[in-house]
Parts: sequence; structure tokens; C-alpha cells
Amino acid sequence: MVPVQREVLPTNFEVLQYDVHLSPSFETSRFEGSVDVHLNVLEATSSIVLNAQELLIDPEVTFKSGDEELKAVQVVVDVHRTEVEFKFAKELRKGAGVLHVDFVGTNNDKMCGFYRSKYTDLNGESH
Repeated sequence: MVPVQREVLPTNFEVLQYDVHLSPSFETSRFEGSVDVHLNVLEATSSIVLNAQELLIDPEVTFKSGDEELKAVQVVVDVHRTEVEFKFAKELRKGAGVLHVDFVGTNNDKMCGFYRSKYTDLNGESH
């Protein structure tokens, strides 16, 4: 049996909490959202990589640690790995910080992410 190669995110930081806000439009099957990712930088790094699928990321991404706020200089989306990398001009120092990201997406029917589904109740009505 051939072992399966598992892809994992970098280990130079750990996510502590996600504060996610979504504003769905069920008429258009689209949503707007934002996330504050509270994380602990374990090793100084100039980029943060997270999982993301079928999202349009606003390039105005910020990382705040203490009184310092850095803006991402580049946002790289890898659709094959379902990842997004946020690159900064300056290294993020060890310690706690918050990454802020705004995004737009579509409620898909692929049973992943923020997806839509329908069902028929006992009266035959679709919801």
C-alpha cells in the first residue's frame, strides 16, 4: 500500500480562535464576510497560510500585534491546494496577533464551505 501524502499548513503559528461574520443573500446565493483570526506566532515569519476555498479575498488584509498593524503586500490564492497565503513586507514577531480578512463568496452546492442545500418536508414542500 502506498502511503498517502498529507498536506498540512505551516507550523510557525497556531490559530487560537476564528471570529467569523457572514452576511448572506439567499436571493443571489452570495455572501460577504470577514474573519479575525487570533493566532500565536511561534517563529518569526513574513507570511501566513490558511485554508480557503472559492472565496474572493479583499487584498486589504491586516495583521495587528500590540500597537503595530501591518498590511499584507501580497495575497496568493492556490486553488489546487485550497490555500491562501498572506505575505508581509516585515516579519511578524513571535507572540499573539490578529489577522483580519474580508471576503466574498458564493453559496455552492458542493457540500463544502458555506453551502446551500434543499430538502422536501413531509407535506412535499421544498425548502
